[in-house]
Amino acid sequence: MKADDLQTLASMIKTTKSLGSNRYTACAIGRLMCLFAHDRYHYFHGQKVARLDRYQRKRTALAALLSPLLFNAPEVHLRSLERIWIDQIINEIAWTQFIHKLQTDWQEAVLTATVLLNANISFMTINDVDSGDGTRTPAQIASFVSTIASIAATVIGMLLVRQYRVKPKETATDAVTYLTSRRHPKLGLETLAIMYSLPYALLMWAVVTFLVAFALECFHDRDIPTITVTATTWGLAAMLLVLCLYTVWEGGDISVHQWLRDVWESACDRVRRVRDRVTRKRKDEEEKADPTSSPSSDTAAPDIAMEEC
Repeated sequence: MKADDLQTLASMIKTTKSLGSNRYTACAIGRLMCLFAHDRYHYFHGQKVARLDRYQRKRTALAALLSPLLFNAPEVHLRSLERIWIDQIINEIAWTQFIHKLQTDWQEAVLTATVLLNANISFMTINDVDSGDGTRTPAQIASFVSTIASIAATVIGMLLVRQYRVKPKETATDAVTYLTSRRHPKLGLETLAIMYSLPYALLMWAVVTFLVAFALECFHDRDIPTITVTATTWGLAAMLLVLCLYTVWEGGDISVHQWLRDVWESACDRVRRVRDRVTRKRKDEEEKADPTSSPSSDTAAPDIAMEEC
């Protein structure tokens, strides 16, 4: 429960005691114990079967394909949803905190996408980027892509913020009803997690394409001093970015080493299965082409039986 709710309940008990009525006090305490017992019932309190590792679930091909393209944001949201919606039972406090974080994330994404949209518009007005002769430079095309991604991030973020602001799903009953209606029989909550991650993912693609456009403009002219300075700066910025990403990812829920190891093991397993399938098919073709080379079990069994007799 929330701290405010607990203070309200405690003040209610004190009020009933101050009235001097043992009946009202017993009713209030019994009501509170009923709530606590109800929560213990849902969470298997005192039972041998504990709900451990309840959010471990195998991902489908859709999540495995889109998660790297969306900067692993769907995986983060999906883990959060699986942690707060356990056995289709949800806690109101955890759900409220999750929605509050989502709304803050969407609002920040909308604000940043708006700033980046203005930067793209200003960038495309530079004479070196838009020469005015009708031809489109690579930097201008990359800026177009960044502008479209910024607009998409802004629109989707505003729609999501408005949806949860106009029709808030604050109670546990509303949250369960909403998640149950959005749960796919095969995909689970993956589609919902992908939708939640779109503002951030589109914003990141807008940033990446804007950096590409700016880099193309930096290396457009063959000016040795300019290329040397900009290349050195880009290299240092890339090193710092990689170091930051490694520090953020490694040691938390996401491990780069573990992800690479899983990808390598999955690729090796697929190659092994294909090789075994090809080998088995080749042996079957050889046996069909030359049936006398390897006698079957049907013809070998009588010979063994005769020898034993």
